[in-house]
Amino acid sequence: MNEKIINNITFLKKMGKLALGFDMVKEAVYEGEVYLVLLAKDLSEKTKSQVEFLCENYKVNVRQTDISLDEFWHLIGKRCGVLGVMNKPFADKLTTLIDEYTS
Repeated sequence: MNEKIINNITFLKKMGKLALGFDMVKEAVYEGEVYLVLLAKDLSEKTKSQVEFLCENYKVNVRQTDISLDEFWHLIGKRCGVLGVMNKPFADKLTTLIDEYTS
């Protein structure tokens, strides 16, 4: 995974602008606080489809990352496969970086 993407994710964690885990992300999406949802590469298909359905209904962008659950655990200190970005400029930047990285 691109180093810039990893740096942005860890910085968001330090800023307190990440919702960690499906339940926290779901609540933050309901409250309109999430601008981007990031998914781990080894997230279960069931959870992935639930997140995509939720985000489609609330018009929130979703991006699949090349980061595993264990790598997220190492980066942010919690083993989770769903991260919600609660900062609009960082969400836009991460969307651009992930799209560039995957294309």
